[in-house]
Amino acid sequence: MTDGGGHAAVEQFPDRENQATPTQRCIFILSMKSCGSSVLQKHISRIAGAKLMAKTQHFENETLYWVKAAAVLGIPQVPMENSRVPISMPRAERLLRRMVSNNAPDYSGELETEADMFSAWSSLVRAGGGNFVEKSPHHLYQPKVVELMERYADQERSFDVRFIGLVRNPTDMLYSSWRRFGVLPEREERHWIRSYKLLRSFHERRPELVSIVRYEDLVEGKVDLSKMLGVERIKGSNAGKGVFHSASIRKWLSDSRFGYTPSAEALELAKAYGYTEEEVVNPSGGPWWLRRVPRAAAYAAFSRLPFAYQKRMKWSAKAIARR
Repeated sequence: MTDGGGHAAVEQFPDRENQATPTQRCIFILSMKSCGSSVLQKHISRIAGAKLMAKTQHFENETLYWVKAAAVLGIPQVPMENSRVPISMPRAERLLRRMVSNNAPDYSGELETEADMFSAWSSLVRAGGGNFVEKSPHHLYQPKVVELMERYADQERSFDVRFIGLVRNPTDMLYSSWRRFGVLPEREERHWIRSYKLLRSFHERRPELVSIVRYEDLVEGKVDLSKMLGVERIKGSNAGKGVFHSASIRKWLSDSRFGYTPSAEALELAKAYGYTEEEVVNPSGGPWWLRRVPRAAAYAAFSRLPFAYQKRMKWSAKAIARR
């Protein structure tokens, strides 16, 4: 999991055993919210010429395809904080049909069975042409959804399916989630532990499908994504240094309003990803009820507003609609 310097090891995906690797890639980014998946998606799009989902109701080309597919299939999901996930079965089916119709109009199949969901997604990837990259952080919150995506990767043979697991310092992630969405850190931490235990297990079990990168290593330009993905880098693009935001690293150190520090369980998992105790533990951690609870209540109330009202509000407020 880590290299000799204590950082998460990153290697190019090996080819699947006894299978010629197709030239077209479908790349899934698995991460939690507030981990840098948006900038990673855009960077992969630039360096590999990868297409994004063109028409979707969600922000930043997110599809939420696999949580919707799971809802239609009756696969159980874990409720997310300040989120519409799990989506009801009728609504999920309606949204899937709209997305498929808008982006892959030639698809004429049903959306009822697991095989239907796999076929429809393949049609969406092919409709874009060339490499395709998708990130919907909602997916990693859901173990059963990741299992569904893994089964898809195993059966798809017309193009190469790969997963990039994106991890970030948990205190950075919890701080960002609290600042942007008002999510109580102790609640989001439970999601973080479950999600990144799942990612670690997925990587250890299926290294031919899954590679893990740390946001901090991307910031420092230590990861050559084109080499890792086995794609030819577009001329003029760089390895990532200067693309990712260094100002967001340990920003909580200068914010006296944030008094949370991760639990011992979260700290141990962070260490497994190469983070040190000094990087994760908040030295000013302590009681901060009046700072966190009212904020969380306000954002929770906002998340229950109809989507049409949320869209009318300024960007900083409606950001929570991404959840």
